[in-house]
Amino acid sequence: MAKISSLSEVTTLSNDNDFIVNDSTPTTKKVSFETLKSELGLPYKEIALLVSQSGTDAPTITEVFNNSSATINASRLATGTYLLSLSSSILTLEKTAIIANNVRFPYLIQATRNGANTILIGTYTTSTTSDTVLSNDSIIIRIYD
Repeated sequence: MAKISSLSEVTTLSNDNDFIVNDSTPTTKKVSFETLKSELGLPYKEIALLVSQSGTDAPTITEVFNNSSATINASRLATGTYLLSLSSSILTLEKTAIIANNVRFPYLIQATRNGANTILIGTYTTSTTSDTVLSNDSIIIRIYD
């Protein structure tokens, strides 16, 4: 039998992966990652970002938290219109919630699911699309199982 320290590391998990559990009896048992998530109360994947944008540049993003395994790229489409592109199609229809926070009057941020791997962001000064609105504003994406 191999020592635990010599086993290869798994860096991503899927719901059908199993963990080996010692239940204090002479035998060991297995539990699926899906069951473990449920028991721990983890019903969703989450991506928390801080987003800034200046002039006509694409937004810059800082990942605060990401347990989705997707990578995110940002681009500028037009004045006050930006796209977040995810490396995988995880934004499930009717199971994705997006929270965009901005507390500086008179600015407004709107973020919506635009497809299975894209989020459209609009920034406004009153009712007009505008650049240079985003300044370390938070966008939280939750994908529920």
